[in-house]
Amino acid sequence: MNTFEEIRALLIAEFIKLKRTPVLWMSLAAPLFAVTVAFIASLTSGHKFYQPGVNPWTDFSAHILVGWALFVFPIYVCLQTALYSSLEHNTNGWSYLATLPVGKHSLIVSKYCWAVLMVAVSQVLLVVLTWVSGWLLAILKPSYGFQDYPMTMMPAEACLWVFLSGLTITAIQMLLSILFRSFVIPTGAGLIFVLGGVIARSLTVSIYWPFLWPILLLNNTPHSAQWRLTFGAAGTACFLIVSMFSIMQFGRTK
Repeated sequence: MNTFEEIRALLIAEFIKLKRTPVLWMSLAAPLFAVTVAFIASLTSGHKFYQPGVNPWTDFSAHILVGWALFVFPIYVCLQTALYSSLEHNTNGWSYLATLPVGKHSLIVSKYCWAVLMVAVSQVLLVVLTWVSGWLLAILKPSYGFQDYPMTMMPAEACLWVFLSGLTITAIQMLLSILFRSFVIPTGAGLIFVLGGVIARSLTVSIYWPFLWPILLLNNTPHSAQWRLTFGAAGTACFLIVSMFSIMQFGRTK
């Protein structure tokens, strides 16, 4: 069996394993939480946010994206990756996987593929839920004017770049969750990384902190037409570097 066939078989095996767990549901829970908070705020206090003559889709999308990029998305990745790897740690699955007649590199590649896929699904769901909740506001609160303007594509474009800039977070957290058996260590470390970045994001050196790249990419507000897309490229490049290190580390320790 060549490497491609090994990875394909392992991806199918991972899906069978994941569908019996709540891990996949987190991909829905995280964007649902972010959109629900913004939706409730708009429903109850939208008259403070949306002014006549201004496209409410833009403001509504911006409210969701800022909270998502700054807090919900990185914290979600920390929890998702830790929970995903704990499926193996809790059952000594890593030791069992190491005895299978497949390459160890293929094993870790399949894990990373699923981690990235679940993060990508959460981004897609965020876009869909943003549009759906906007249309609900058009029905429930026609005074806001959602029905008078075309639906903006900004959430889709922003989420694509947030996904790319956040790939490094995924890689770092996957590495930590593989190295440490305890669910608390990678989760706690991730939360410290996120909150520490938020506290220090006014500092110039914050541009080098991967956990801030999703929000820095948007210039702290999606309203800006000058998104710093270099953070998307940096996130992708660093993801490849950390992933390769993880593959080598897995082969050496597992």
